[in-house]
Amino acid sequence: MKQKRTLASKDFIPQEVIESKILLIRGYKVMIDRDLAALYQVRTSHLTRQVRRNIDRFPNDFMLQLTKKEFENLKCQFGTSSWGGTRKLPYAFTENGVAMLSSVLNSKTAIRVNIQIMRAFTRIREFLSTHKELADRLKGLEQKIGKHEVAIQAIFKAIQQLTKRPMSDIILNVAVGHFLQIIEQHEAENDFKAAARITEVLLERFRREKNIKGILQFGKKLLDYFEEKKQTTKAIKLRNALVEELLEIDVDSTHKFVLDSLEKLVSSESYLNAANLCGLLLDHYLSDEENVETLKYVIQLGRTQVEFYKNARLPSVMEENALRYARYAVKQLSKIADTPQKAAYQEEIGYLLDQAFESQEERKVHFELLESLENLLNLLQEVNDKQTYLKYVDQLLISLETQDKKEKALEVTVESTTFLLDSAVIT
Repeated sequence: MKQKRTLASKDFIPQEVIESKILLIRGYKVMIDRDLAALYQVRTSHLTRQVRRNIDRFPNDFMLQLTKKEFENLKCQFGTSSWGGTRKLPYAFTENGVAMLSSVLNSKTAIRVNIQIMRAFTRIREFLSTHKELADRLKGLEQKIGKHEVAIQAIFKAIQQLTKRPMSDIILNVAVGHFLQIIEQHEAENDFKAAARITEVLLERFRREKNIKGILQFGKKLLDYFEEKKQTTKAIKLRNALVEELLEIDVDSTHKFVLDSLEKLVSSESYLNAANLCGLLLDHYLSDEENVETLKYVIQLGRTQVEFYKNARLPSVMEENALRYARYAVKQLSKIADTPQKAAYQEEIGYLLDQAFESQEERKVHFELLESLENLLNLLQEVNDKQTYLKYVDQLLISLETQDKKEKALEVTVESTTFLLDSAVIT
């Protein structure tokens, strides 16, 4: 008796992974070419090339190409950086289109994976069919748009009753697709106020549920509205609040959100706002002194923030923060073994310190400069960083001699000599 053939373990993909890739675009439940290629274990270029060679098999109800706006919405929902250097507008395949793909790709993996994908589409269809109330509420939202807040809250209530838990990826993707259609309809009619209000209501709902996909999708959309309408104060307040909330949910997603936001702020020369946004993320990393992995983020963001403060012409604030990050980095670096990466970190720390000290010299705040150098040298003694100590003790001695503080210079010379002799580094 023949053994029943099963899906090869190497091709098996958890059902929830497939379901999370099914989106609602233009009323169709679809999957994006890039996601399909990953599931089929082929390059996206290979998949699209095979489709073009068999284009007569893919009519409009089998495949559609995303518009620029649809692609931007997609990137907002799943994170800009996750799309890498994608430039071409992606293709989306409906259930029929996905079924056709396995025939043009002509691989066993594609056939096996397609069986799972078809089951995922069927499960979603059965879910929406079984819970007709949810489908009807989503579909009827356009007719209720005059009372959009009430309609949206009713839909969320229905979702909660049906799932009895936070929204799954299936429901989230379907619901988000419907909501975006309504918002875009208002934008097309130049009714941006209504579009913004709907977005705001949706965002608040996702924030209460701590749903990171919903927060990012509609948070970015509302920020775009505030910035387009020059409502800078509202944009700053919302962005900072979102960062603080997102940090409690997922640090990596927050980091990407901050980097995306920095690009926009820099393009509009909002350097102070950009620096403050860096500060929110930096404060989070600085609070985790036990995690050495945060060092690279502190150094990268610290350097970025220093440049923002310089452009904003706030030297004293720049100096204070540069020294703060440098001190943190010195402590963390003392826990790491000697490697090329450690040497690179030391150079970055040197950059932060030099920026602060050079700025203090330019501003001729000699007392602050001496105090900063002394505090640094005390820290370097604590962590036994002799190499960095040698560099900055010389700078302190030069500063003391310039200010004719001979007694203090002698005291520092004796102290530094004792430290270096004890450490056996004098040659």
